[in-house]
Amino acid sequence: VDDATATTTTTTTAEGKTENSTGGGAGDSSHWLRAKIYDEHWFLWGISELVVPHNMYQSSAPAIAILAFLEKVLSFDYYRRHGSRQMLTKVFKKWNGFLTSLKFDASVYPRHHVFPLLRLLLRTEQDHACFITLGFPALVSDWIQHFLLDDTVKGNEELRICQTAVTFFSFYVHEIVKYPCLQIAEILPLIDAFLQAIVAIIAYQSCKKDEADRNWQIMLNDTLSLLQQILELEAVLTPDLYAHIVCALIAQITTANWIIPFYATTEEYKSIFNTRRPAVPPLNNEEDRVVVNTFVSMQNVGKSEHGVQQCLNTSSPWASDTKHLHAYRLMVLLQKLVSVPRDAHTLLFAIDASHDRTQSSLVSIAYAFWFYKMLHCAIPAEVETFMHALLLHYSKQGVFRKYQLNVVGWCTFCSLVANNALDYAMLRQPDNFQILLQMTHAIVSAVLYENQLPHKKCMKIFLHAKRNALLKFLPTRFELCLDALIASVASSNTDAVFEEYWSFVAFYVTLVRENEVIVNMDASYIAFWTRLHDKTTNTIQLLTSLDGDNTDNGKYSSSVQCLQQFLYILDRKMKEFNDKTVAAAAATTTETDRDGSMNTVSKTQTKKKAQLSIKLREGSQESSSQKNDESNS
Repeated sequence: VDDATATTTTTTTAEGKTENSTGGGAGDSSHWLRAKIYDEHWFLWGISELVVPHNMYQSSAPAIAILAFLEKVLSFDYYRRHGSRQMLTKVFKKWNGFLTSLKFDASVYPRHHVFPLLRLLLRTEQDHACFITLGFPALVSDWIQHFLLDDTVKGNEELRICQTAVTFFSFYVHEIVKYPCLQIAEILPLIDAFLQAIVAIIAYQSCKKDEADRNWQIMLNDTLSLLQQILELEAVLTPDLYAHIVCALIAQITTANWIIPFYATTEEYKSIFNTRRPAVPPLNNEEDRVVVNTFVSMQNVGKSEHGVQQCLNTSSPWASDTKHLHAYRLMVLLQKLVSVPRDAHTLLFAIDASHDRTQSSLVSIAYAFWFYKMLHCAIPAEVETFMHALLLHYSKQGVFRKYQLNVVGWCTFCSLVANNALDYAMLRQPDNFQILLQMTHAIVSAVLYENQLPHKKCMKIFLHAKRNALLKFLPTRFELCLDALIASVASSNTDAVFEEYWSFVAFYVTLVRENEVIVNMDASYIAFWTRLHDKTTNTIQLLTSLDGDNTDNGKYSSSVQCLQQFLYILDRKMKEFNDKTVAAAAATTTETDRDGSMNTVSKTQTKKKAQLSIKLREGSQESSSQKNDESNS
């Protein structure tokens, strides 16, 4: 039947007779469709059967045939205006009924033909309003949870599922741009689900699939294109709605696995660190093994000075392919985020304490970026510019100290200072110097004042690793840099070599000057501090001799003044330690003497009491004998 022209149709009745009817145009065709298709039970039943458990048809051919037939029916204007709501209602009941049934099984959850069906049915503003009113966004979010976040699908089906999802998501984002009725707050949960799926695809598929696989590369490009479309909704959404989307993307980047190199909370590490042998399975990826081995080694080797030096001379445990793959995932997401049309930079810088959760996620991303930067990973120019400005902003505003319990910050700091990954040359830049200094201040606050913090669920292995990083790894690195400085000056190397090692020396002196408490004097480490005191003195004397008489404006005058400040603090701390040691020894001697004298007095009093007791007994016996004599008399 043609909707535009009249046609003659021959039909066969139930009795086998033929009937000829002449259509008179759109009205007659619509009447015929209502009578023969729309009012028939089989029609709605066939549509709803697209939302059936997996493998119900044993093949996709019947479902594809139903979709093709439905597309022809929906080409008629009557169905576009009147039939979609009833179809959507039927589909929702079938889909939701399967989801809430007692026989629910995720392995047979409907997957391939649901989204193509929705794309056919959602054609007008009224259709989209019905879509939201019925509760379809919750069903779509559930579909994403099963197929893009869980391990429901395996093997070759993964690619088909991703293609189905991205195609529907892209369609719906275009519909949001097209219809103002969708530019409302009720659509945000659906956008959140889209973002969660996008980040999951980028994280998982870029990890699992070879770059040579052209189909997966196309899939990855389509996913990034979809993310760009969502970020371009800035042009049609209100500032508040768009800010929600940006904040949701930041949260997904932080919480998704394999985007940043470390977990964002201690909860994910508990099951790993609580195992008896944490460096073996259940660790199922290289990232977890690297982090666990780093913390375990920092806890163990921190007990000996030789172990600390051995760790500092080893290369970073992050393999080149692992670190570059992680960096790629994060950078492609940040590249999309910082390249949106208008003022995303202003929006991200405006996220402050009033958006505590989002700012905390941004701090985690900043730590991860800094970690990749120290490992010399490839970073796009626009991402480098934006993130460096954000890091500097956080340093000046004291944001790192505010989020001193940030687990990504702990892991970043420990992973950099526990080996030779820390790049001294980068610290020569004043901005990088200040950024690392503020990050370290946050670690100092988290470790040394931990009892005063409201959060006390940190695992002991984190606490030990952070303490060793501050109290043992940093001063040992300082000593190694002093040795390198002396060797550099003695061998007349270029100034660049001296400046490279001096950058960390200046960093550590500044850190100690602002946090003297990290100079931890105890009996087991006093020999190290004494040796460091002597090396600092020797370095000062060497640099002073090189300047000669020009001690105030000489080449090394500023370096000498910096080391003298450190030596002054070290002298005072060592004197305090010696005074406490002497006082403790004196108190112990006095206590011993007091205990001895008290014991002497106690023995004398006991002896006197014993003698008195004997006399009393003797007196009692004499009195008793006298009474007996008198009685006998």
